[in-house]
Amino acid sequence: MQIRRARERVPQAEFIHADATAVSCGAASFDAVVSFFALIHIPVAEQPPLLRKIA
Repeated sequence: MQIRRARERVPQAEFIHADATAVSCGAASFDAVVSFFALIHIPVAEQPPLLRKIA
């Protein structure tokens, strides 16, 4: 629902719904990454590699 609303309000942007630990994107693919409360649902051991991948 939130992505649908975002797409309606910002149609020129690209919004991706995916498993953060499994999605594969090229380097410098994004201008920004936003995550509200998602990290607390990812096992602690998987968080550092994920954050390095995002950075």
